[in-house]
Amino acid sequence: MANTSMNTRRPSITLCMIARDEDSVIGQALASVQSIVTEMIVVDTGSTDQTREVAQSFGANVMRTPWEGDFAAARNIGLAQATGDWILVLDADEAIDQSQLTLLQECANDSSRCYELVQRHYSNDHRLSDYRLARGEFPTWERNYRGFFESRLVRLFPNNRGIAYVGRIHELVEPSIQRIAELSIQSTEIRLQHYGHTPEQLEKKNKNRLYRSLGIAKASESPSDWKAFYELGVECNRPGQREESVEAFRHSLELNAGYLPSWINLGYVLCELGRATEAVDCLSSALKLDPKSQEAHCNLGVAFLRLQKFKNAEAHLREAVRINPGYLNAFLNLSRALAHQGRLPEAILIAERATEMSKQSPSALADLGTLYVMGGETGIGQALLVAAIQADPSLDDARAVLMSLRKTPESAPNAPGQK
Repeated sequence: MANTSMNTRRPSITLCMIARDEDSVIGQALASVQSIVTEMIVVDTGSTDQTREVAQSFGANVMRTPWEGDFAAARNIGLAQATGDWILVLDADEAIDQSQLTLLQECANDSSRCYELVQRHYSNDHRLSDYRLARGEFPTWERNYRGFFESRLVRLFPNNRGIAYVGRIHELVEPSIQRIAELSIQSTEIRLQHYGHTPEQLEKKNKNRLYRSLGIAKASESPSDWKAFYELGVECNRPGQREESVEAFRHSLELNAGYLPSWINLGYVLCELGRATEAVDCLSSALKLDPKSQEAHCNLGVAFLRLQKFKNAEAHLREAVRINPGYLNAFLNLSRALAHQGRLPEAILIAERATEMSKQSPSALADLGTLYVMGGETGIGQALLVAAIQADPSLDDARAVLMSLRKTPESAPNAPGQK
């Protein structure tokens, strides 16, 4: 009888990673996928800590290479050395939950596809785009972070098919995949638990100077690439660089006026610069592209708050929370819009809801405390303000309200400021 048994060899997977001074997190990343990969390649671009030693303790092949100002080039060094049938790319500050490893292995059975994974970026900054509150889906990884935002990118693809990273910053393999006719990109629900936006990692890395310089170089090299200017606008959206951010977003929109996030981000930056009237124009353009954009409505509400047009602000903020009932930033600003109209009971109800839904967010506690003080409930208000400041000492507005109470208990604070 003929042998009809099929070859059931499981495809081999090579993990590829670039790293520099990541000894506090790289072990977590490697451990999370160690059971499904047959090879680990770590390209070290100049660590001065124990990154190499930690990686080697997991059996990784650590390759040292000098940093040349190009993330794609560094990643491609690792890809060139991979021997597995498939390549899985992780960053050192990422991990994959054990519950999703079987699904990842199943994806590696179809070599005509490359797979998008979902980066779940944990953060406590509720003002970030598409910010969502953590609900216990991945309790091991959510830790004490109040929420996250997500993005998609290809991180699992067949080896030896001509796939390579492009872009010295915000590097991607998607452009090279799209040039290979026999390959397609498939979305998955596999999450990459990412910690690059957490307070600890932001304080440790402080990558702005590097990313800004690389972003400027990338835009200069590709003057017709609207996305390069959009990325530069995002990178420069911080105090002291926001005029550069405006210029980059405007240039991006000249090249591609149909990209909604460019209008939304430009509106936000203009508002932060005190140019609220211009912000209203930009965000109104965003709503013409997508009348159901929750973020455009929220940012427009904030712009109207800055212009003291509180009813206009209320209308857009209510629309934002109607579209997304879990939109913390919209709830906080809606509470402020109501407070500015003297509607304190309504404002307090909204602020209480925001506090409950956000795991006692310091910003929500501070706003609620201020509103209670405004309503004459000084004791409750003080307790909430103290709790908010203990959780986040950077809340200067809350500290000012608390100090004013201690100096002149009879004085009433203004409504909470806009965020």
